[in-house]
Amino acid sequence: PYGSRAERKAQTDARRAKVQKPVSVHAPYAIERCDSCHDTFSGQLNRTVEAGLCASCHPTMPAPTHFLHGPVAARACLQCHLPHSSQIVKLLTAEDPALCLQCHQRGDLSSPPHDTIEITSACLLCHDPHGGNDRYFLKPTELDDGTEPG
Repeated sequence: PYGSRAERKAQTDARRAKVQKPVSVHAPYAIERCDSCHDTFSGQLNRTVEAGLCASCHPTMPAPTHFLHGPVAARACLQCHLPHSSQIVKLLTAEDPALCLQCHQRGDLSSPPHDTIEITSACLLCHDPHGGNDRYFLKPTELDDGTEPG
């Protein structure tokens, strides 16, 4: 049902030829190491993302923090990232803030400090998308002397 390895490679090459040169490419995909994630014969994933497929190569993701973003906690990496290549950095499925607004409501942004920020501002300037030690996933900021607070 999945065709031979040569047929699957030809299909992949044809898809690649149609797509603009991507901004970011998953390293195994770039070097044609499909077997890092897929069974060589069937083309099926070696295991699901939720069962730790991504974690097998990215064991430190996410970093240990007190709070995890919902998709990260559920190992739902594909909620935000594409598996092969993307026109957006870090294999993201959409630009920030559009990516965040797929799940988070604009109404959530009506209280300070968001009420004074342009809705087109990038969420990721202040928030870590994977989680953090603050329940709002705020990134540490540098103090005037170059050190981090706390």
